[in-house]
Amino acid sequence: VSNISISSISNGYSVDENCPATLDFNQSCELNVTFTPERQGYAGAILSIDTNDSFENNSSYRFIGYGDGFGTIASSGSHTLLLSTTGNVNSFGLNSSGQLGDSTTRDRNSSLAVDSLSDIVDVATGLAHSLALNSYGEVFAWGANANGQLADGTIVSKNAPQKMLNSLQIGSISSGDHFTVLLDSNGTMYTVGAGSVGQLANSIITDKNTLQKVNLDKTIVQVSAGASHVIALAQDGTIYTWGSGTNGQLGDGNSANQSTPFARSDIENVVYVNAGLDTSYAVTADGKLFSWGLNDR
Repeated sequence: VSNISISSISNGYSVDENCPATLDFNQSCELNVTFTPERQGYAGAILSIDTNDSFENNSSYRFIGYGDGFGTIASSGSHTLLLSTTGNVNSFGLNSSGQLGDSTTRDRNSSLAVDSLSDIVDVATGLAHSLALNSYGEVFAWGANANGQLADGTIVSKNAPQKMLNSLQIGSISSGDHFTVLLDSNGTMYTVGAGSVGQLANSIITDKNTLQKVNLDKTIVQVSAGASHVIALAQDGTIYTWGSGTNGQLGDGNSANQSTPFARSDIENVVYVNAGLDTSYAVTADGKLFSWGLNDR
């Protein structure tokens, strides 16, 4: 964030400014906007700060500097990870299981750097656990671990990032509510964590606290986890789904859970897949979007 200065303010309003011209990474400043009694009938002040942003009166606004900016944001709805373009990670939100990675379990309503991480290229969040992938293909996990989703052989939560101890070179990461899915550089998937509805594949319907190789004789190019289901895209364009099917998110024509990957071959030339909480999406090479699953809104 740069050039934080007030170029104009509505008549009758005043502002307490304590901002340098440029904010460095994780530096902050505050602008406190107030109004005089005779202006109380007006909705709010208009401040020109870089772009013309509207601010309510009688409020304090905190601007946080993020260096080169953020390239990826991952959020569980209760905690958030921010990945900068320089490979650093910040976090904020609920922290009861240590999911912010700051070695505490204290909730935070402002962004804090996860100091132990660097050279990160991707992040993912479960309901209360977090994942980070670095440029060397190493995965770091922290937060809730009651279902073994951190893949450390225990069910003990961690409040700081722990490197997964394996010899795999991981290419992408994804996280469900209480489980983790990894895709290695050879196109092989691995799952760990909650498995009660089949989300770990391999006919497993129990939790696992160590990585399980998904037995699928296909090269996978993309994988995405929903709350309790998974959708994967093979190199040949075939879509595979498994896990919870309660809302039809597996696309197999029923609402039963599946603990083995179901191949959906009726959609051709798929180039991208993604899982919502209880929904699934596929995009084809000609730009068509297909979706299925929960449809209550």
